[in-house]
Amino acid sequence: MKGSLIIIVTKSDAEIGGRVFGFANGLDQTYLKQFWKADDFGSYDGGGTHPLTLVGHANVSNFIKDMDTPLGPARYISGDTVANQLIARKLQATTFPFCLIAGCSAAERSGRSGLYINVGDVLGIPVVASTTPMALGARGGAGFLQMTPQDGGIWKVYYPAEQEVQALSSSRCGEIAAALQRYVLRP
Repeated sequence: MKGSLIIIVTKSDAEIGGRVFGFANGLDQTYLKQFWKADDFGSYDGGGTHPLTLVGHANVSNFIKDMDTPLGPARYISGDTVANQLIARKLQATTFPFCLIAGCSAAERSGRSGLYINVGDVLGIPVVASTTPMALGARGGAGFLQMTPQDGGIWKVYYPAEQEVQALSSSRCGEIAAALQRYVLRP
């Protein structure tokens, strides 16, 4: 099953599901799975061109697994835990050219640490993340989701093989930026 794989990490926010469906409609081939089920991801293949996308509320250190509810406070999960659970479910991450974290502030503004580093070190593929909260909205009528870093934020790419961080605007990230143009308005 070649195509993008979109995985919802934050499971208790109904709005994320709605946004993901808008995002998914803009892709030629999308296989949407709810992350917390016991899915086997071994049959998913990015074909070297389709991204792996992790969607959820995040901060520079963790994903938010469950939002605050009347039954209790938010629960968090680390990026390496999420990535290891994917690998345990037979995901061949290297068939995807990169992973996009569609969540706020998953990259540090400076330095080389953060959620996107933890995910990349386990998956072994480049990881793209925003340094600030993101505004999410529809792009045109084509069903694409626009993701725009706010407050002067930028997209960063972590390359785990070299343990290197680059701004998405750098020449090294050209292929990733071009691929993201199909999915988001402002990479």
